[in-house]
Amino acid sequence: MKVTLLTPEDLHWPLGSQETTPVYQCGAGTYPRDNKVDPYPAYAHDIGLVNSLATQCEKVFPLKDARVGIWILSHDFVDRTNGCTFEDSVYNKEDGSEWDEKINRYDGKVMRSYGQALSIILAAKRIPIMPAMTRYLVPHEYGHAVFDYVARKMGYPDTHQEKLKEEYMKLRGIEDYSKKYTGGKWHSSPGEIIANDFRVLFTGREMEFYPHDCSLPSWESPEGKWWIKAASAAGIHDLPGL
Repeated sequence: MKVTLLTPEDLHWPLGSQETTPVYQCGAGTYPRDNKVDPYPAYAHDIGLVNSLATQCEKVFPLKDARVGIWILSHDFVDRTNGCTFEDSVYNKEDGSEWDEKINRYDGKVMRSYGQALSIILAAKRIPIMPAMTRYLVPHEYGHAVFDYVARKMGYPDTHQEKLKEEYMKLRGIEDYSKKYTGGKWHSSPGEIIANDFRVLFTGREMEFYPHDCSLPSWESPEGKWWIKAASAAGIHDLPGL
């Protein structure tokens, strides 16, 4: 997993498209995404710290057959979030042949798919970023990537992930959660709870910060058993703390 620092020299200014918001173009998929940013001067995450955290995450939960990357931006996102993780496709293998993969879905159907690409983007901020923030954010965003990865392994491709999230909230005993990803509801979003459950269980980073209304996850709980099953589906059996 490569960590890349993008500098102001990498900023792209659209022209001829009636859109002038500057973007960083990056991503692990065949076609990089445009990430809109605020051009105001900002401070990026420390690449050395991000590298060490990425190494830890990759050690405890390697995403073996996905193409994964982390990009550190030198500007803040226009929507002011701290980071984002997204899933894209890889259309061709290294030898140039088309990537054609079969996925056995949870409902018994078989679907064809391209290769999986998982991208983590870390935004800069207008004041220097505390190391504790980086120590929290990297494993949190990696948790999003892990969920995308195991969802596919468990037969839930990206268009069916909401069903798996609903099942996770049910076993977590959480009935009052946000069905839409929207402002003011971040703390009750299933995806954010799942990502932070990964962070706590697998990396133990910044344990004092768990900004959700539910209890901390544990290996003995239903969610802990779910993660054991998910890790097994990904071929991982040596889990921290077990």
